[in-house]
Formats: sequence, structure tokens, C-alpha cells
Amino acid sequence: MTASDRLFTTHRSAFLDELQQWGPVLEEGKIRRCDNSPSLKEAEKYCKQLALRHYENFSIASFFVPASLRQDLYHVYAYCRWSDDLSDEIDSDALSLQYLEWWEGELRSCLDTPSCHPVMVAIASTIQKHKLSLTPFLDLLDAFRQDQVQKRYSTGEELLEYCRRSANPVGRILLQMAGVTSSECLDWSDSICTGLQIANFCQDISRDARLGRIYLPKNYWGRWGLTESELLDDAVSPSKRRMLKDWVEEARLHLESGRALASHTPAWLNRDVRLFVGGGLAILDAIAESDFDVWSQRVEVTKWKKVRLLLGESISKGMVRESAILQNSDRYAERVARKSGSNFFRSFGLLRADKKSAMMALYAFARLVDDVSDGDPDCMATPNQAFDGSQDGRQDELQQWHAWVEGLKQGEREKERGWVGAGEGGMQRKLLWPAMSEAVHRFGIPLEHLHGIVTGSESDLEGKVRFADEEAVRGYFYQVASTVGLCCLSIWRGDLMRVQEAAIECGMAFQRTNVLRDLREDADRGRLYLPLDEVQAYGVDVDAWMASSPNGDWVGLVQSQVAKAKSSFDKGREVLHHIEPDGQRMFSLMWSTYRLLLQRIESDIPRAWEHRVSLTKREKLRLVGSHWISPWYLMTHGRRSRS
Repeated sequence: MTASDRLFTTHRSAFLDELQQWGPVLEEGKIRRCDNSPSLKEAEKYCKQLALRHYENFSIASFFVPASLRQDLYHVYAYCRWSDDLSDEIDSDALSLQYLEWWEGELRSCLDTPSCHPVMVAIASTIQKHKLSLTPFLDLLDAFRQDQVQKRYSTGEELLEYCRRSANPVGRILLQMAGVTSSECLDWSDSICTGLQIANFCQDISRDARLGRIYLPKNYWGRWGLTESELLDDAVSPSKRRMLKDWVEEARLHLESGRALASHTPAWLNRDVRLFVGGGLAILDAIAESDFDVWSQRVEVTKWKKVRLLLGESISKGMVRESAILQNSDRYAERVARKSGSNFFRSFGLLRADKKSAMMALYAFARLVDDVSDGDPDCMATPNQAFDGSQDGRQDELQQWHAWVEGLKQGEREKERGWVGAGEGGMQRKLLWPAMSEAVHRFGIPLEHLHGIVTGSESDLEGKVRFADEEAVRGYFYQVASTVGLCCLSIWRGDLMRVQEAAIECGMAFQRTNVLRDLREDADRGRLYLPLDEVQAYGVDVDAWMASSPNGDWVGLVQSQVAKAKSSFDKGREVLHHIEPDGQRMFSLMWSTYRLLLQRIESDIPRAWEHRVSLTKREKLRLVGSHWISPWYLMTHGRRSRS
């Protein structure tokens, strides 16, 4: 038995003892109320002791809460704790339902008739003091009753509806006590509470399985090839780790989408909001640090991590900038960009702060859109389960991205217009909206180029990807790569009219290099990004190529593509001389990195099908160092190239 198991066993034993003391009397299978009512002072003492002794990742009543509210939060916590225990710690589902019915009766009558239970005596005083609605308290009980009769969930939407009643009411109670009533704040609070609930589902998969419960929706199971028996078993497998990795990411999206609540609440609550979000993210980080294994042992947040979070908030003075929504969006964009592992990521830091944020947003947008068409859970920058995986489902998702781009012209930078569609796709758009809107309006990024990026991904959905000739290939390259380069020109600032054609060619060079790196991967996906007329001219059979066994003069075919890429690189280099200095440094690093990749491909074309070309750590360090550490490199390199 693990330490966590012993902790739960001890708690259960204590709860059952208290249930016998404070609970109802059972007579002939029916429940009747007991007769003794504790005083308010006794009830307050009991609730405080219960809140302080019970294990939680983070106590609901932190020391940031004003003394005048702290006792009331103990009451709320005690109510939630007892409600949860009546659901989880009773051996029989039928008996648990009886107890929950009794508990609801106590709640409904506690304002008029003294209860025999200390929690109800205490919560009655809190409800009266703050004029709280009973709805969230009743919603909690409704969710806990559902746990007794429903052990599986068919869809993500069905699970979110459960979270609406099992988790979101707690946040809404806190907002009522803080006098926060706007619908926007309620939505943010719901996102945080749902994120915390899913984080706990991730943390407690094994424990819930022992109770016969699987909260992971059934329509998610097939994505990882999991069966019900596997999900109920404690054995660790690669599929279960991948499943948990994606579910953890879903919880992160919910938590981050609600982070802006802190800037719209009183000072005492904004620090608690950030603690709740930080605590939830800490749970998810701990799961990731365990290599997504919550079956061998229960993953918990270390005491030192809790102390660090607490100290971080205690010295922050509780101030939240008005741009908190934008800051949160910037953080999300950076996380998407960082997780992608792109060669571009390390170049963003060469820009000044506002340009860097815009580049992160642009890259995150392009990455998320590309993930829809590729749809490989193992390589996606962030999971997207908003569509069903079919071509029609992915097409619908890309149409929602088109609608999202069109909405950017409204200019409402920090509004929640980014929420377009349901599920993770809608969540991604909501989180990215403020950062992308800021980038578009600050730097004048043309929306037609953003639409082009989405259109390029739509091309990848058209079954077997084929292009008749070089003109068709360049048209595709323009959509998926040159449009990105044209967006970058807006951010880098410069003589856009003089350098536009060079930027288009640079996009061609980068994309053709990617194609030559990914010959086998694209063939496995049924995609061929080379001109069919040239493929035939070199005597290469398309079917053999798609089977990763190219015949004919396929080496000569690849050499011809390398030559085209080199020509585009030479033409694209002109961009360097017509943009601002920080943009020059970023562009030079990107150009140099991809040009070196092309050189590696050209040096050993026969191995193009055997491995994906990449740069060594030493080569990457040399490139980064030459641009980060030595500005003389760029200046002298630029002068030489002009001469």
C-alpha cells in the first residue's frame, strides 16, 4: 500500500466515524434526521479543522483571503468535502444516493430549521451572510448523484457538462462571495474549474478505475487504440501514456483560458485565482515529470513546489496588469511554438519584445492550422479533438479557422471573439485570439495571407496530394510558406514593395527544403510534392515512389529540386538588406539554418529515403552563437553580400 493509499484509507475511516456521529439515523432502510443541533461556534470549529487537516493540492482558504471571509471559505470547503465523501466513501451506490438525498434535504431546510449537522449549521450562516444562491450547491449534489449511476462518458461534451456541475459551482460560489457577477468572469472561472477537474481526473485515473469509473470519454479511446479493460487496469503501456499526455494538454488549455480572471477580481481573490491556476498546472507538470505514469504511484505536487508558488504570490503585491489577457495569450503562443521543436523557434529571441510576441502568435497560428491537416497525435503541437478525424471533420475545422481569421478585422483585441467552435479547436482559437489580434493590428499583417495559410492546409486534405507541374507546386508553396514570409515582412518592417518577390522566393526555398527532408514521411501520407511532369521525365514510377522504393533516375530528380531550392535561396537573400536590424538577425539565422540543411541533403542524396536530415548540436550552436553573440558577424556578412 502506497502512502497515498494509506492517506485515503485513513480519511475514509475518519469520515465514516463522523458520519456515524453527525449523519442521519437509518431505520428499516430509510433515513431520518437526528435530533441534536450543534451551536454555530461548534460548527465553525469543526469546519475549520476539517479544511485544515484534509489533504488537498492547495487549500481553498489561503492566507491571502481576508480574515472576514476565511471562516466562510472553511464552511464552503466543508460542504464540498462532505458532498464528495458521501459520493465516494459509501460502499453501496444505492446507499450513497440515499445519503445524498438526505444531504440535499438538509441544505434546502437549513435556512429555516436548525440542522443536526455542523456543516449545515455553518453553511446556513454563510449563505445568509453573503446572500448566496443555492443553485451551485445543488448542482454539486446533482453531479455527485450522477457518479452513482453513470460510470462512463460517451463524448467530451458530455464530460464537460458533468464538470459544469461537479467543479464549476465552486468557482461561482467564490465569485458570489467576492461580488463578481459579469458573465465574462463566470466563463473564465468555469474554464479554470473545469481545467482543475480534468487535472484531477488525470491524477486519479487509477483510483477512479478502482471505483469502476472511467472519466475519459469513449470517443477518445479509439484515438490511442485503448479498450475498457486496459483503462480499468493498472498496467502501464505506451498507449496509455500517450493518452494521458494529450488529456493533460487539454487540461492546460482550460486552465490557461481562464487565467485572465485574476485581472477582474478583488486583490485578495486575484492571487488565489493565480494560485488555483498555478496549482493545477503544477499537478500537470508533476504528471509530465513522471513520464505520464499515474498507475505505478499517485503523482502529487511536492511541498517545495507548493511553497514556491505560495511565496511567489505573497511577494507579488497582488497586482495584475490590465493586459493580463494579452500576456496569457502570448504565453500560450510561445508554448505552442516551443513545443513544436521548430528550427525557427530559437530565432524569435533576436527580435525586440513586441515583434517577438507577434512572431510567436503567427507561428502558433500556422502550427495549429497545419496540425489539423496532418492530424498525427504524436507530432501535434497541441492536441485537437474538436473534429472527428475524418476529412469532412477536418475541413469543417479549417473553415472555422477561416472564420476566426475573418473576425480579426474587427479589431477587438482583448475580447473573447476568438472562441469559434467547440472542443480543443475552439479553445485554441480563444487562447490565441488576443495575441494574434494584437499582432495583426500593431503590424498590419494582411488577413489575405493568413487565409492563404489555412487554404494551404485545405490542399493537404484532398486525398492523394499531386501536382501536375512546377507552376502548381509553386502555387501550393506560396500558400503554405510564402504567405508566412509575407506576414513576417510586416513584423520585421522595411521596404516591403522592394522585397516582396524576394520574400516569396525565400518561402519557396524553405518549403522545398522541407519537402526534400520529408520524402518518406510524405509518401507514407500519400503526398507527393514534386511536379508530376518532371517525375515522369526522370523515369520515376509514382507508385514505386509512394511505396518508398523509387526507381528510374530519382537521384537526378531530387538534384533538380535541390537546384531550384538553391536558386530561390539566392533570390530570397535580398530580404536581408531591406528590413530593420533585429529582423535582419532573425532572417539571417533562419536563412542560414535552412540553407545548411539543403547543403546536407545535397551532399548525400542517395540516403534521402533512409533518414531525415538534421543539423548537429554543434552546427546549431555555431549558427545561434554567430547571430546572438557576435553582431559583427551579421554586419560584415551583410556588407560582403552587397559587394
